[in-house]
Amino acid sequence: MRRGRRAAWLAAALVACVAGLGLADRATAQFHAERGDKALKAGQAAEAEQHFTRALEEDATYAPARFGLARALLANGHRDQGLDELRAALDALGGEKAWKSDLAAARKLLDDTDRAGAELRAQVDAHVEALVAFARKWRKKDEAQAVRALRAALALRPGDEKAAALIEELGQSPKGPAVELFDGRSTTGWVAMTDQVWTASGGTLTGSTKTDPYIGRSERYVEGDFDVSVEARLLESFEGPDYFALAGASDGKDAHYVIGLLRGKLFFEEQRSGDDDRTFVNTAPAHDFDAAQWHRYEMRFRGDHVTAYVDGVELAADAERPASKRAGFVGLIVQNCKAEFRHVRFTPW
Repeated sequence: MRRGRRAAWLAAALVACVAGLGLADRATAQFHAERGDKALKAGQAAEAEQHFTRALEEDATYAPARFGLARALLANGHRDQGLDELRAALDALGGEKAWKSDLAAARKLLDDTDRAGAELRAQVDAHVEALVAFARKWRKKDEAQAVRALRAALALRPGDEKAAALIEELGQSPKGPAVELFDGRSTTGWVAMTDQVWTASGGTLTGSTKTDPYIGRSERYVEGDFDVSVEARLLESFEGPDYFALAGASDGKDAHYVIGLLRGKLFFEEQRSGDDDRTFVNTAPAHDFDAAQWHRYEMRFRGDHVTAYVDGVELAADAERPASKRAGFVGLIVQNCKAEFRHVRFTPW
């Protein structure tokens, strides 16, 4: 019991110590930043630069110190470096309400120091507003053009709230249209698609095997947030568990997320290299679901979440996407069956 209490006391002391160190870093950063401010007011820009640099070494998140360093660099005649720090300070100063006055001062300094840049930003702002207004006007009559306008706006001003909200409302990716991974004629752009199993012609990719699963994967490696989708249908089942699937965030072997049809049941799973696969869905489809007809299988990867859809209807979701599956290849799998695939797509988000 005494050992348990002692361990608990030591753990609590350690937590307090770590927290105290964090507070000490911020306090020390503030101290050096104040000394930097005094040095700037006294016309000692080189000394001020040293103090602000030391403040950021103590706490890199203390944005007023970054603003101070920008002012010191500009005062020292280091214009380009000072402007870079000033822009970085503008991004950082929005993090706390207490820095609101510094944020306003930083904006004014950037406009005063970089007049050409300020004029360019004004032009960009006006153009972005015009593109968003165009998209609102045409979103119903010509959605494709509206989306193009919104993507152009986001290219000019990444993260623009109005453009991002509208393109999300339209259900489109802000980073661009879907990329076709299958050219409809050949297995160009794919790996491990042997002629004995895979054939391509007439806009479809056919996989046929009477043995264990075969996976063909894209040469393209995708990462971050993205969608992967395919249209597929079952042509013939052979002896043994028949299975076809779309794989996402794949290592190209046996670790990936998959959605497809296993023994006639809709199947969504995170497959791992070991024996600890995680199955989210393994259920019979609706009574009118005909596997011999084309159906759209899709997975959407967003941060920690992976959501599976069949024909646009959500099937299931996983909220624990592991770090090992933040990136990977797109794959197609067949086992003990003959299946056709078309419109294999990747969409960046």
